[in-house]
Amino acid sequence: MEPGIADLLEPRPLAPHVVRILWRMQGPSRVIVARLERHPYGRELVIAFDGSDDARNVIETCFERVNFATLQQRADELRSLLAMKGWVEMRSADLAGPGSR
Repeated sequence: MEPGIADLLEPRPLAPHVVRILWRMQGPSRVIVARLERHPYGRELVIAFDGSDDARNVIETCFERVNFATLQQRADELRSLLAMKGWVEMRSADLAGPGSR
């Protein structure tokens, strides 16, 4: 019996590795963050409510193997949409998050 595709691929790392925080935006009661994470087969854009690594706080994810600019473009589109709805971008000094200073 030949191995399946899942047998050929390496397992996904247990914890995601954030490559870069693209932006954070403050809404009426919560903060949304856009971040790029390492993925075993490329990069992943994660849009989520900030403050918890709980998967229930993830709003959207996008995966790209080669064209990482596509992820940046999607993040920019979502940032513009949130800005039109009254969300405010947080200062760049705040991007590192709590406890990093």
